[in-house]
Amino acid sequence: MPTLDLISAAVIGTGLFAGLVLLAFGLVLGLRETGRRLAELRGEVLHGAAGRARAIADVAAAVDRLEARLSAQRDDGLSSVSADLAAIRAEVEWLGGERMIEEAVRMCREGIPARRVGEELGISADSMRVISLLRVN
Repeated sequence: MPTLDLISAAVIGTGLFAGLVLLAFGLVLGLRETGRRLAELRGEVLHGAAGRARAIADVAAAVDRLEARLSAQRDDGLSSVSADLAAIRAEVEWLGGERMIEEAVRMCREGIPARRVGEELGISADSMRVISLLRVN
């Protein structure tokens, strides 16, 4: 039986050797494939850098256009708001003046002297002459 043990050991040793050879061969092929893929990636990175630079420039130009458009809209909006505020201010002043005149007419109808009404409400003497004429109506 010693020959059987020797033959078994030789078969096992040959199998291990063949396995190691195949493993080494696989590692060499894997390293070769990894090197090839690395070279491809390096090329993609180099070409991709130029593409990214173009994309960044395109995005920057789009941001500039958008910023200009928003600025123009903001300026138009501010002009519109200013015009609206001026119109509202004129209406408020007119209403305030109208209410003041109504108050002056009421005070004159109650018999308060025009000079005193003008002083209390801040109305000029000329305006009070006109208002005192309205008290009759």
